[in-house]
Amino acid sequence: MNTPTAVSKEIHALLAAFYENTDDAVLITQFASDGSRDCFFIGANPAACDLLGYEMKDLLKLNPDQTLFSNISSMLLDLIKKRLIEKKRAMLEIELCIKDRESVVVEMKSAMVEVNSKQYVLHIIRNIETKKAVQDEWLAERNRTMELLDGIQAYIIIMDRSGRIISMNTFTEEKTGYTADEVKGRVIWNFLVNEEQQMSFKRTCQGGLKPEENHESCWISKKGEKLFVQWSVSFMKEDETGKGYIIGSGIDISERKQYEETLLESTQKYRSLVEDNPDGIVVFSEENMMYLNKEAQKILGYPSEMARRDSLFSRVHPYDRDKALAYYKGMVSKEDFSHNIIDVEVIRPDFSRVTVEVKGITRKVQGETFIHLVIRDVSLQKKAESDLRKMNGRMENILSSTDEILIGLCKELRVTFVNHSLIKLMGQKEGHLVGIPGQALFDQLSETGGNQKPIDLLKLMSGSDPQEIHVLQNGVRKYFEVKVLSLGFDEGALVTMYDITDRKLLEQQRGKYYDAIACGITVQDSSGRVIFANQNAEEIIGLPKEKIMKLSLENHKWLLLDENGDELSLKEHPWRKAVRTQKEIRNFIMGFQHPQHKSLKWILVNTRNVLMEEEDRVEKVIATFQDITAKVEMDKMIKEKEKLALAGQLAAGVAHEIKNPLTSSLGFLKLMRNEEVINHDYLNIVLDELESINLVTSEFLVLAEPEAAREEDILLFEDVLIPLVSSFKRQLRECGAEIDFRMTPSRQELRGVKEKIRQLFLNIFRNSLEAMPEGGTIDVSAIREHKHIVVRIKDEGVGIPPERLKRLGEPFYSIKEKGTGLGLLLCKKIAHEHRGAIVIKSVQGRGTIVEVSLPVTNRK
Repeated sequence: MNTPTAVSKEIHALLAAFYENTDDAVLITQFASDGSRDCFFIGANPAACDLLGYEMKDLLKLNPDQTLFSNISSMLLDLIKKRLIEKKRAMLEIELCIKDRESVVVEMKSAMVEVNSKQYVLHIIRNIETKKAVQDEWLAERNRTMELLDGIQAYIIIMDRSGRIISMNTFTEEKTGYTADEVKGRVIWNFLVNEEQQMSFKRTCQGGLKPEENHESCWISKKGEKLFVQWSVSFMKEDETGKGYIIGSGIDISERKQYEETLLESTQKYRSLVEDNPDGIVVFSEENMMYLNKEAQKILGYPSEMARRDSLFSRVHPYDRDKALAYYKGMVSKEDFSHNIIDVEVIRPDFSRVTVEVKGITRKVQGETFIHLVIRDVSLQKKAESDLRKMNGRMENILSSTDEILIGLCKELRVTFVNHSLIKLMGQKEGHLVGIPGQALFDQLSETGGNQKPIDLLKLMSGSDPQEIHVLQNGVRKYFEVKVLSLGFDEGALVTMYDITDRKLLEQQRGKYYDAIACGITVQDSSGRVIFANQNAEEIIGLPKEKIMKLSLENHKWLLLDENGDELSLKEHPWRKAVRTQKEIRNFIMGFQHPQHKSLKWILVNTRNVLMEEEDRVEKVIATFQDITAKVEMDKMIKEKEKLALAGQLAAGVAHEIKNPLTSSLGFLKLMRNEEVINHDYLNIVLDELESINLVTSEFLVLAEPEAAREEDILLFEDVLIPLVSSFKRQLRECGAEIDFRMTPSRQELRGVKEKIRQLFLNIFRNSLEAMPEGGTIDVSAIREHKHIVVRIKDEGVGIPPERLKRLGEPFYSIKEKGTGLGLLLCKKIAHEHRGAIVIKSVQGRGTIVEVSLPVTNRK
């Protein structure tokens, strides 16, 4: 048994023998130990010396980099050394410089090993110049072949026996959308062949089976389009190794396939169109029926097989048979001709009858004449036409007997029809009226009525409003409303004349009733134009009815005033407000003055809205108004007298309220004048009395404020009560009281001066608080009563005795120790200015209730 040492020696001997005897050149280099990547030869076998042309001793003296890599750049050499150090192996083909000879192409395999911390590189070099030349020649031949194949306008694909693509020509690239490099190495049936043919294609290639000649297959292009190819396959061997190749060639038949598919689709579509055509189609030759589609079988009442044994003319009703035969002969005598349409009655096998509309088409095919009949069941249509004729006859009788006048006009506007009512009115025969121009007929009607505006027929047809005409019949004037109904393009028109004599007489009588009404009445349309006015309206406005009817709110220059004497804007005019808000106006006081008149008149206006049918929009506004000028002037006089009376009462009250503190103050001042030192007790009394005088004058000034403050729309809860209660809570807490505000905010809208309304409720809240010196709860609530909102303020104070309750609100009468009575008077004045009222209820010892009623402007 050999020891490991003996085995190692044998292996070393074998490697040495291989080193000396191999045909490959073997060189051994060593890297310098300084890490510079410089190297030097340490060994070479005889084959290496022969290849490079040096003796062993001379070769070992050479620089390896210059000897082996003289034909490459230093940068590339550094990269090769770096890769060798990292990967321990390298392989490359280079041109090697040979002593005294040209360079040769070699294949160099290098491996680096490390022994005892030294790095060695073993280079095995093989001369491949001959192989390279053969390879280059093969590539050149291959390129020439591919150039030839690229010039062929057919599919060429070269594959190995496993179906992997080696190459393909330019035509194939263009058609499939793939490049040769893109598909190289890919199995053809995995991406190029239609899914249904993949398995068949795979068996052909891998089994070496030759497909049948002109085999057709479907490919899928890169874009997903179908490509149809007529295909043939050849198997060939490259060399004696048995390695085989498959060359597939084919022609593009996509256009032919598409044409065939289109033709098949068209044929199927044509058959479907013919078979399912809503019209019956019959093909016959020599009087015998050859084909009937479904509708023809349904119309004629028997299947296509039965029809082939029958003659078409045998089924035509005897009284239509001659007409049908003449039509047939006309078709036979003219080739490729479409004929007129005829109607014939056909008897079905079950002896039922059907009226058929027939259109014939003649065609000659290969010397034989075929006649195609397009038939349609028009039985219902013919029956409808017959019924229509009967109905037209009945309608003519009805139109002739109606009391309303009817005139038919053709598209040239000539009279084509008149009914009995017009003949009776004009006293002429129908023949004298039919055929004359329509305008001439209306001119005759206008002349019989005397002096009136004639009817313009063209204007009437253009869509204008109906026109009126009056005609004398036997000395009696009759009124008619004339309308035109267009019958459509090129169809003429129907003129109707409706007798409105009774309506006219009723309107005249109704006008007398309106004139008898004591108030003025006007009607204005949605544009503000006056379209009606009665006699009293003339008297109140001071203009005749003809001028009133020309008035329009948009262009008048009248002076308009509201009830306060301020100028009234057009926006607040009763008509404009009724149209804008779509609400009726009640008891609206306004003044007006005509620009040519000097007198100012006052009227009380109420309106009613007339809405358009099926639309929530005001069409007309009816206004009734009364002359209240005398009443307004009387109210002014009464108001002036009331002011004078109130002024006298106030003057007496002021004199009384001021005189007492003045007398007291003067007395103490006289006492203080005789004293050398100021008596502060007297001085404080004087100051208190002067403060009382100041309070009286302040409340008097508030009460005397002018009324000409600008009114506005106020939300009672949101704008007044809620903010007021919030600001009043601090005073309540200081007095040990609280307020229970039991109202749900809602949009209760009223018209007035917001600051005055606020002052009204502030005074009432203060009175309630002062009535509860020991504290308590002020309860505030509100209810809606018709067109008013009633705010109820209840306190838990001491109450008011009945004898004092009835005097509350009088100037300078108060139940408070230092009150003037002007605060409650001011509240009543504010309520009165806003068309409201204040009611006070009280039970002594149980508290007081104050109810403030104010009118609201919005509807519930």
